[in-house]
Amino acid sequence: MNGVDRRGQLNRNKMRGRIAEEIAIEDYRECGFTVRRTGIGSDFLAEKCKMSEHVEVKLGGGRLSKRQKKAMSRAKKDGCNYTVYRLSGDFLDYYISKNSESLNEK
Repeated sequence: MNGVDRRGQLNRNKMRGRIAEEIAIEDYRECGFTVRRTGIGSDFLAEKCKMSEHVEVKLGGGRLSKRQKKAMSRAKKDGCNYTVYRLSGDFLDYYISKNSESLNEK
């Protein structure tokens, strides 16, 4: 794979990751959580009543980075929840196919 192909694949992966994050955020909001993006060690913090949860969104078999593993360990030591929200590639493909018009507007 040459540099142009790699760059294109990286851009596609980033786009798919952003869509996966939006799906997760939408899911949490529908369950009554308020969501605040963090971007450091987790994608967002979901809060409801007195409960808070750091959430990292992963697509398919994506693995946690060292920074994310440290954030998970720190959160657990502090008594906070840290959730890895996983989406399958098949689900994401289906979601994109059914919502392509609204995704193009963003």
